[in-house]
Amino acid sequence: MARGMGIDTAWVSAFEAALALLNRVPIGTREVSVEGLRLHPDSVDRWLAAWKWKLAWSRSREARYLRTVIAPGMVTADVGANIGLHALVLARLVGTTGHVHAFEPEPRNFLALERAVTNADLDHASLYRVAVGGRPGMMTLHVSDSNRGDHRAAPGVRKRTTIDVEQVTLDSALWEQPRLDFVKIDVQGFEAEVLMGMQALIETNPRIAILCELSPALIESNGSDQAQFFAPLQRAGLRTYRLDREARPQEIAEREAWAQALREGYIDIVLQRP
Repeated sequence: MARGMGIDTAWVSAFEAALALLNRVPIGTREVSVEGLRLHPDSVDRWLAAWKWKLAWSRSREARYLRTVIAPGMVTADVGANIGLHALVLARLVGTTGHVHAFEPEPRNFLALERAVTNADLDHASLYRVAVGGRPGMMTLHVSDSNRGDHRAAPGVRKRTTIDVEQVTLDSALWEQPRLDFVKIDVQGFEAEVLMGMQALIETNPRIAILCELSPALIESNGSDQAQFFAPLQRAGLRTYRLDREARPQEIAEREAWAQALREGYIDIVLQRP
Protein backbone atom coordinates (compact mmCIF):
# COMPACT_ATOMS: atom_id res chain seq x y z
CA MET A 1 0.00 0.00 0.00
CA ALA A 2 1.10 3.56 -0.59
CA ARG A 3 2.40 5.68 2.23
CA GLY A 4 0.49 8.66 3.53
CA MET A 5 1.55 12.14 2.52
CA GLY A 6 2.87 14.87 4.77
CA ILE A 7 5.52 12.73 6.50
CA ASP A 8 8.88 14.46 6.87
CA THR A 9 10.73 13.50 3.71
CA ALA A 10 14.18 13.53 5.33
CA TRP A 11 13.00 11.02 7.95
CA VAL A 12 11.41 8.85 5.25
CA SER A 13 14.61 8.92 3.17
CA ALA A 14 16.71 7.91 6.16
CA PHE A 15 14.33 5.08 7.05
CA GLU A 16 14.25 3.80 3.47
CA ALA A 17 18.05 3.90 3.27
CA ALA A 18 18.35 1.92 6.50
CA LEU A 19 15.81 -0.65 5.35
CA ALA A 20 17.54 -0.99 1.99
CA LEU A 21 20.77 -1.83 3.83
CA LEU A 22 18.98 -4.35 6.05
CA ASN A 23 17.43 -5.96 2.98
CA ARG A 24 20.94 -6.81 1.79
CA VAL A 25 21.41 -9.04 4.83
CA PRO A 26 20.54 -12.62 3.85
CA ILE A 27 17.93 -13.99 6.26
CA GLY A 28 17.00 -17.11 4.34
CA THR A 29 13.35 -18.02 3.99
CA ARG A 30 11.29 -17.42 7.10
CA GLU A 31 7.78 -18.65 7.84
CA VAL A 32 5.16 -16.34 9.33
CA SER A 33 1.64 -17.61 9.95
CA VAL A 34 -1.22 -15.14 9.50
CA GLU A 35 -4.44 -16.73 10.79
CA GLY A 36 -3.06 -20.12 9.85
CA LEU A 37 -1.96 -18.98 6.39
CA ARG A 38 1.77 -19.52 5.97
CA LEU A 39 3.80 -16.80 4.27
CA HIS A 40 7.48 -17.23 3.39
CA PRO A 41 9.27 -13.85 3.36
CA ASP A 42 12.96 -13.85 2.47
CA SER A 43 13.93 -10.24 3.16
CA VAL A 44 13.78 -8.02 6.24
CA ASP A 45 11.10 -5.72 4.84
CA ARG A 46 8.80 -8.60 3.79
CA TRP A 47 9.38 -10.30 7.15
CA LEU A 48 8.32 -7.08 8.92
CA ALA A 49 5.30 -6.77 6.62
CA ALA A 50 4.29 -10.36 7.37
CA TRP A 51 4.51 -9.73 11.10
CA LYS A 52 2.40 -6.58 10.71
CA TRP A 53 -0.27 -8.66 8.97
CA LYS A 54 0.03 -11.35 11.63
CA LEU A 55 -0.68 -8.83 14.40
CA ALA A 56 -3.35 -6.73 12.71
CA TRP A 57 -4.85 -8.43 9.64
CA SER A 58 -7.84 -10.11 11.30
CA ARG A 59 -9.07 -6.78 12.73
CA SER A 60 -8.62 -4.77 9.54
CA ARG A 61 -11.62 -3.50 7.60
CA GLU A 62 -10.25 -5.21 4.51
CA ALA A 63 -10.20 -8.63 6.17
CA ARG A 64 -13.70 -8.20 7.59
CA TYR A 65 -15.01 -7.02 4.22
CA LEU A 66 -13.56 -10.02 2.40
CA ARG A 67 -15.10 -12.41 4.91
CA THR A 68 -18.54 -10.95 4.17
CA VAL A 69 -18.40 -10.78 0.35
CA ILE A 70 -16.29 -13.73 -0.76
CA ALA A 71 -18.22 -16.99 -0.85
CA PRO A 72 -17.37 -20.59 -1.79
CA GLY A 73 -17.33 -21.17 -5.53
CA MET A 74 -16.40 -17.61 -6.52
CA VAL A 75 -13.80 -16.84 -9.16
CA THR A 76 -11.41 -14.11 -7.98
CA ALA A 77 -8.27 -12.28 -9.08
CA ASP A 78 -5.44 -10.79 -7.03
CA VAL A 79 -3.60 -8.15 -9.05
CA GLY A 80 -0.37 -7.20 -7.31
CA ALA A 81 -0.21 -10.37 -5.24
CA ASN A 82 3.20 -9.64 -3.66
CA ILE A 83 4.18 -12.56 -1.39
CA GLY A 84 0.71 -14.05 -1.25
CA LEU A 85 -1.41 -12.91 1.69
CA HIS A 86 -4.49 -11.96 -0.33
CA ALA A 87 -4.16 -14.95 -2.63
CA LEU A 88 -4.16 -17.29 0.36
CA VAL A 89 -7.07 -15.46 2.01
CA LEU A 90 -9.12 -15.59 -1.19
CA ALA A 91 -8.26 -19.25 -1.74
CA ARG A 92 -9.49 -20.11 1.75
CA LEU A 93 -12.73 -18.18 1.27
CA VAL A 94 -13.65 -19.47 -2.22
CA GLY A 95 -12.79 -23.05 -1.31
CA THR A 96 -11.96 -25.83 -3.73
CA THR A 97 -15.08 -25.12 -5.80
CA GLY A 98 -13.81 -21.60 -6.54
CA HIS A 99 -10.61 -20.25 -8.06
CA VAL A 100 -7.97 -17.57 -7.47
CA HIS A 101 -5.88 -15.99 -10.23
CA ALA A 102 -2.85 -14.25 -8.71
CA PHE A 103 -0.62 -11.84 -10.68
CA GLU A 104 2.84 -10.69 -9.52
CA PRO A 105 5.55 -9.47 -11.92
CA GLU A 106 8.62 -9.09 -9.67
CA PRO A 107 10.61 -12.37 -9.69
CA ARG A 108 11.58 -12.48 -6.01
CA ASN A 109 8.08 -11.66 -4.81
CA PHE A 110 6.70 -14.23 -7.24
CA LEU A 111 8.93 -16.95 -5.78
CA ALA A 112 7.60 -16.17 -2.29
CA LEU A 113 4.04 -16.19 -3.66
CA GLU A 114 4.65 -19.51 -5.41
CA ARG A 115 6.18 -20.99 -2.27
CA ALA A 116 3.16 -19.97 -0.18
CA VAL A 117 0.66 -21.42 -2.67
CA THR A 118 2.65 -24.62 -3.24
CA ASN A 119 3.16 -25.28 0.47
CA ALA A 120 -0.58 -24.73 1.04
CA ASP A 121 -1.27 -27.32 -1.69
CA LEU A 122 -3.75 -25.06 -3.45
CA ASP A 123 -4.89 -26.68 -6.67
CA HIS A 124 -7.51 -23.96 -7.13
CA ALA A 125 -4.98 -21.12 -7.51
CA SER A 126 -3.31 -20.07 -10.78
CA LEU A 127 -0.17 -17.93 -10.66
CA TYR A 128 1.04 -15.51 -13.33
CA ARG A 129 4.49 -13.88 -13.25
CA VAL A 130 3.35 -10.86 -15.24
CA ALA A 131 2.28 -7.27 -14.70
CA VAL A 132 -1.32 -6.31 -15.40
CA GLY A 133 -2.10 -3.10 -17.26
CA GLY A 134 -4.00 -1.50 -20.11
CA ARG A 135 -2.34 -3.28 -23.03
CA PRO A 136 -0.21 -6.37 -23.66
CA GLY A 137 3.52 -6.11 -24.22
CA MET A 138 6.63 -5.40 -22.18
CA MET A 139 6.91 -2.74 -19.48
CA THR A 140 9.61 -1.35 -17.20
CA LEU A 141 9.19 -2.03 -13.49
CA HIS A 142 10.98 0.32 -11.09
CA VAL A 143 12.01 -1.87 -8.18
CA SER A 144 12.28 -0.62 -4.61
CA ASP A 145 15.23 -2.04 -2.68
CA SER A 146 13.73 -0.93 0.66
CA ASN A 147 10.08 -1.98 0.30
CA ARG A 148 9.21 -4.89 -1.96
CA GLY A 149 5.57 -3.89 -1.69
CA ASP A 150 6.35 -0.61 -3.45
CA HIS A 151 7.56 -1.57 -6.92
CA ARG A 152 6.14 0.90 -9.45
CA ALA A 153 5.53 1.43 -13.14
CA ALA A 154 6.54 5.11 -12.86
CA PRO A 155 10.15 6.07 -12.02
CA GLY A 156 9.45 8.51 -9.17
CA VAL A 157 11.90 11.05 -7.76
CA ARG A 158 14.47 8.54 -6.46
CA LYS A 159 16.47 6.44 -8.89
CA ARG A 160 15.60 2.75 -8.75
CA THR A 161 16.77 -0.46 -10.31
CA THR A 162 14.64 -1.35 -13.32
CA ILE A 163 13.64 -4.67 -14.82
CA ASP A 164 11.61 -5.45 -17.91
CA VAL A 165 8.53 -7.58 -17.29
CA GLU A 166 5.72 -8.92 -19.43
CA GLN A 167 2.45 -7.02 -19.23
CA VAL A 168 -1.00 -8.45 -19.93
CA THR A 169 -4.55 -7.19 -19.58
CA LEU A 170 -7.02 -9.00 -17.38
CA ASP A 171 -9.30 -9.22 -20.39
CA SER A 172 -6.64 -11.18 -22.30
CA ALA A 173 -5.43 -13.28 -19.37
CA LEU A 174 -8.88 -14.37 -18.18
CA TRP A 175 -10.91 -14.32 -21.40
CA GLU A 176 -11.69 -18.03 -21.12
CA GLN A 177 -13.18 -17.69 -17.63
CA PRO A 178 -16.98 -18.09 -17.64
CA ARG A 179 -17.21 -15.39 -14.98
CA LEU A 180 -15.21 -13.21 -12.59
CA ASP A 181 -16.77 -12.27 -9.26
CA PHE A 182 -14.12 -10.28 -7.42
CA VAL A 183 -10.83 -8.48 -8.12
CA LYS A 184 -8.36 -6.98 -5.67
CA ILE A 185 -6.00 -4.40 -7.21
CA ASP A 186 -2.95 -2.91 -5.44
CA VAL A 187 -0.35 -1.80 -7.97
CA GLN A 188 1.07 1.49 -6.65
CA GLY A 189 -0.68 3.97 -8.92
CA PHE A 190 -1.12 1.71 -11.96
CA GLU A 191 -4.75 0.98 -11.04
CA ALA A 192 -6.22 3.15 -13.81
CA GLU A 193 -4.39 1.08 -16.44
CA VAL A 194 -5.51 -2.20 -14.85
CA LEU A 195 -9.12 -1.03 -14.92
CA MET A 196 -8.83 0.05 -18.57
CA GLY A 197 -7.56 -3.42 -19.43
CA MET A 198 -10.52 -5.22 -17.88
CA GLN A 199 -13.43 -3.42 -19.50
CA ALA A 200 -14.76 -6.56 -21.19
CA LEU A 201 -14.73 -8.45 -17.88
CA ILE A 202 -16.53 -5.58 -16.16
CA GLU A 203 -19.20 -5.47 -18.88
CA THR A 204 -19.83 -9.22 -18.92
CA ASN A 205 -19.89 -9.67 -15.13
CA PRO A 206 -22.71 -7.49 -13.79
CA ARG A 207 -22.13 -8.51 -10.15
CA ILE A 208 -18.37 -7.99 -10.13
CA ALA A 209 -16.83 -6.22 -7.13
CA ILE A 210 -13.40 -4.58 -7.22
CA LEU A 211 -11.38 -3.70 -4.12
CA CYS A 212 -8.92 -1.06 -5.29
CA GLU A 213 -6.35 1.29 -3.83
CA LEU A 214 -6.90 4.94 -4.71
CA SER A 215 -3.70 7.01 -4.44
CA PRO A 216 -3.97 10.27 -6.42
CA ALA A 217 -0.26 11.11 -6.22
CA LEU A 218 0.79 7.71 -7.55
CA ILE A 219 -1.96 7.67 -10.17
CA GLU A 220 -0.84 11.07 -11.44
CA SER A 221 2.79 9.92 -11.50
CA ASN A 222 1.65 7.33 -14.05
CA GLY A 223 0.13 10.03 -16.26
CA SER A 224 -3.54 9.61 -15.27
CA ASP A 225 -5.86 11.93 -13.37
CA GLN A 226 -9.20 11.82 -11.56
CA ALA A 227 -11.27 11.96 -14.75
CA GLN A 228 -9.26 9.23 -16.47
CA PHE A 229 -9.53 6.99 -13.43
CA PHE A 230 -13.29 7.29 -12.97
CA ALA A 231 -14.55 7.76 -16.56
CA PRO A 232 -14.36 4.08 -17.62
CA LEU A 233 -16.07 3.09 -14.38
CA GLN A 234 -18.90 5.54 -14.95
CA ARG A 235 -19.46 4.19 -18.47
CA ALA A 236 -19.68 0.66 -17.05
CA GLY A 237 -22.17 1.69 -14.37
CA LEU A 238 -19.81 1.10 -11.44
CA ARG A 239 -20.12 3.30 -8.38
CA THR A 240 -17.58 4.10 -5.68
CA TYR A 241 -17.86 2.92 -2.07
CA ARG A 242 -15.78 3.25 1.08
CA LEU A 243 -15.80 0.75 3.91
CA ASP A 244 -17.33 2.09 7.12
CA ARG A 245 -16.18 1.09 10.61
CA GLU A 246 -18.15 -2.13 10.34
CA ALA A 247 -16.48 -2.87 6.97
CA ARG A 248 -19.73 -2.25 5.09
CA PRO A 249 -19.52 -0.47 1.70
CA GLN A 250 -21.00 3.03 1.84
CA GLU A 251 -21.39 4.97 -1.40
CA ILE A 252 -19.14 8.02 -1.71
CA ALA A 253 -18.99 10.67 -4.43
CA GLU A 254 -15.98 10.27 -6.71
CA ARG A 255 -14.70 13.79 -6.04
CA GLU A 256 -15.04 13.20 -2.30
CA ALA A 257 -13.14 9.91 -2.52
CA TRP A 258 -10.38 11.58 -4.52
CA ALA A 259 -10.13 14.48 -2.04
CA GLN A 260 -10.03 12.13 0.93
CA ALA A 261 -7.32 10.05 -0.72
CA LEU A 262 -5.33 13.22 -1.36
CA ARG A 263 -5.51 14.10 2.33
CA GLU A 264 -4.63 10.62 3.58
CA GLY A 265 -2.18 9.57 0.87
CA TYR A 266 -4.40 6.68 -0.22
CA ILE A 267 -7.69 5.02 0.61
CA ASP A 268 -9.18 1.67 -0.27
CA ILE A 269 -12.36 1.83 -2.32
CA VAL A 270 -14.86 -0.71 -3.59
CA LEU A 271 -16.15 -0.43 -7.15
CA GLN A 272 -19.41 -2.19 -7.97
CA ARG A 273 -22.83 -1.69 -9.46
CA PRO A 274 -25.66 -0.63 -7.11
